[in-house]
Amino acid sequence: MLPALIVLAVVCVALATFAVLRSMALGQARARVTELETRVATLETELDEAKARADKAEASATTATARALAEGKRADEAEVARKQAATDAASEAARAAAAEVRATAAEHELGLFPAAGLWALDERRVGRLWRERVSVTLDGASPVGDAPDPAQAAVQVFADASREESGVVVDVSWRVPRPLTGAAAVLVVRVAEELISSAFVTDGGDLEVSIDGDAVTLQLRTEPPLPVTDELLTALEASGGTVSTAGGLLAVRLAVV
Repeated sequence: MLPALIVLAVVCVALATFAVLRSMALGQARARVTELETRVATLETELDEAKARADKAEASATTATARALAEGKRADEAEVARKQAATDAASEAARAAAAEVRATAAEHELGLFPAAGLWALDERRVGRLWRERVSVTLDGASPVGDAPDPAQAAVQVFADASREESGVVVDVSWRVPRPLTGAAAVLVVRVAEELISSAFVTDGGDLEVSIDGDAVTLQLRTEPPLPVTDELLTALEASGGTVSTAGGLLAVRLAVV
């Protein structure tokens, strides 16, 4: 009987020990599971943060790429603008050099044909015309030299000569507030002479001479309208005039003021 009790006690002790050990193992397993779950949660959080950082980095990289492309485009545009500016500068320099050459040539030509001397000769020529074709005596004094505006007086002589010689009356309207001198006087008088002479094929008309901004404009209106030949047009344009024939009015603009 006693041995059976001893065996039973041993079995009970073993069972109790097993239960305790099993309970301890189960507790440790649960603790490990909890620890692993916590670790997993931490890893998931870290993974989410890593993904967020990766997304932010990708967005920054996309922005940087777009900025780099924009900067590259602006750099290309700036280079194109620089090349265009260099081309324009070279073109302007070439035009300036050409203008200097023309100015030098014009100055040289002006030295060959001094305006004051030409006007003095024109005064004498107009004086002879007045004495021979307008004045009743051959020894009369020319009205040009002592006139308040010699250029106006010279143009009027040509108009009077047209009336006396051909009967074609060209009335002169002079709207120039200050006397013309030098090259301006020579050019305006000679163009006016040509217009009055061209009116010979008409029944007469009106010649208006006026200052328009920085130029003197001569406008001839005749009845019937003056036929402007290519020869006349070429001569007027060669004199530096801008010619208009609108509405039967022949206008010549001379930039001499």
